[in-house]
Amino acid sequence: FTTQMPKPFLPLWGRPLAAWNLESLESAGIRWIVANRHWLPEVFDRELRSLLAHGAKATVTLSDESSLLLGSAGAIRAAMEIGEDGLRPGSFFWVNGDTWGDWDLPALDRQHARLCQRRVAPWMTLGLMKAPPQSTYRRFRCDGDGTVHEDPRGDLFFPGVGVFETETFRHLPLGQPMDLYSAVLVEALRQGRV
Repeated sequence: FTTQMPKPFLPLWGRPLAAWNLESLESAGIRWIVANRHWLPEVFDRELRSLLAHGAKATVTLSDESSLLLGSAGAIRAAMEIGEDGLRPGSFFWVNGDTWGDWDLPALDRQHARLCQRRVAPWMTLGLMKAPPQSTYRRFRCDGDGTVHEDPRGDLFFPGVGVFETETFRHLPLGQPMDLYSAVLVEALRQGRV
């Protein structure tokens, strides 16, 4: 399927995956979305136009990575520079375009705000899910106070949904490929900032 269609536009229960994520973000009050485009850019543009023509409330801005794939952290860093003023200081949602879940983004945002009241505020709050039994996903566990730890025996995994602080990414070089795990998550976990 993905040789002909970017993953965010594959159908899930009769709708493109991106439609579910767009609806989830809009229901959380998000009005500006940066969509990362890299695989099959012409198809991506066509499908996105079709999706937005059905009454989207949010403005969607493209981050074009069709010539250089920046990876998850590199894409976030690039997205921070898009728009009139770029991404302002504070927190923002991140939702992988190729994932789906029954995300309660307002609850995740409230959890992040609550955790920000701690003496050591988080750099990010991850939307963790129960890991499928035989999966090879990186495993995590969560303490009673909300602190996340990487743990091979943990029963949670990170599907690519979270609330992040912009300052977590400002130090990263612009235009360089970087994955989230090695660029920021390892250090955030080490410092108890997740």
